[in-house]
Amino acid sequence: MQQYHLRRSEKSIVSQTEIVSILKRNKWLTLGLCNDGEPYVVTLNYGFASNTNSLYMHCATHGHKLDIIRQNNLACASIVEDLGYKIGECDHAFRSIVIHGIVVPVKDSSEKILALKTMIRHLEPDPDPVIGRFFKQGFDDTGLEILRLDIKRIVGKQNL
Repeated sequence: MQQYHLRRSEKSIVSQTEIVSILKRNKWLTLGLCNDGEPYVVTLNYGFASNTNSLYMHCATHGHKLDIIRQNNLACASIVEDLGYKIGECDHAFRSIVIHGIVVPVKDSSEKILALKTMIRHLEPDPDPVIGRFFKQGFDDTGLEILRLDIKRIVGKQNL
């Protein structure tokens, strides 16, 4: 796939620290998939695993996105940080990143546990009590699919 550059390079986010900060601050992404020329997007919450440069997401064990991923696991995701409309300027402040990668269904139970803990730590302000309650009775992954988006490339843009 051809890589494009931002037309207005002054809006580019080039700092990896800032890109990681956007990944850590936000909770939702829009995942874009495609199969047989038909695009599909879905909004999911996620957990960022900095040690593996990947994002974990969860879903049911059956569904449209899983059918698509089985056929084509290339993905593009977008995270937008809305910083508000600039009143009187006809402009909007934002930071956004576009992520290109590969979606992998996680099959290993120990990685599923790691993924769930990563998501809870990412989403909860006080994760330890939630982790304690969630895993108190052990772990049963029946009815739960974990997806890992292995990040290959990220492009960031901002308008402040």
